Amino acid sequence: KNRILPARNPDTGFPILHVRIVYRDYQYLEDQLMTNYASENVYCFSIDKKAPSNFQKHIRNLEKCLPNVVVAREEQEFDSAGHNQNEGHLNCMRKVRQMKWEYAILMQNHDVIIKTHIEITEILKIFGGANDINAGPCPDHRCIPSLEKNLGKLKLCPKSFNDTEMAKCKGRDIQWGKGTMQVMLSRAAVNFILDEIDVYPLMKEMNEMVYGVDEQLYASLQVTPEIGLPGGFHHKCIDTGSQSVAR
Repeated sequence: KNRILPARNPDTGFPILHVRIVYRDYQYLEDQLMTNYASENVYCFSIDKKAPSNFQKHIRNLEKCLPNVVVAREEQEFDSAGHNQNEGHLNCMRKVRQMKWEYAILMQNHDVIIKTHIEITEILKIFGGANDINAGPCPDHRCIPSLEKNLGKLKLCPKSFNDTEMAKCKGRDIQWGKGTMQVMLSRAAVNFILDEIDVYPLMKEMNEMVYGVDEQLYASLQVTPEIGLPGGFHHKCIDTGSQSVAR
């Protein structure tokens, strides 16, 4: 606690949620927290079930020491192929829903934030609710033909749709996108994912693949206009031949 407080970053009136999958190198993670800490932000850790017990104890002690550090209740087994990492992030975002934050930054264990809290705040204010999600065409070895694509069967049609909108949505397919699991989501997008759609059927079929299973979820939601993800865009942005689009 004495290493992190007082905060090195001043508050900006624009709190941000930092979500991180963690499994090793506690001292590195504490240093990252110290460097990026602002008292208005929220920091949530999702712990790998396989992580050493001493590491898990240190992470949970952070939650006891600092009022804006949270540890997800659920634990999954994570791996370098991306299995269960999307679910780990969602567990965190669900737990901190009652806390105040404007955007969520999703990260892995060793990701490094290279901008200050003030700089990130200025960037996200310019975004004005747009998500920062890398999205490009999904290669066939990732988005294989046997995957379920129908939005209705995947339970990705928003619950608030009227009957006409719902019928139209259920007749459409998802637009596959491939990006990274590191994204910045607006609060509106997070609420939409947790309240309006059910991403678990899509995550389940992705988790059954071998590698990079965490890199298609947010990119695909972002570029499928029929879903209506707040802050998303149309798949035509990647249909033009662009290798990737960030926002």
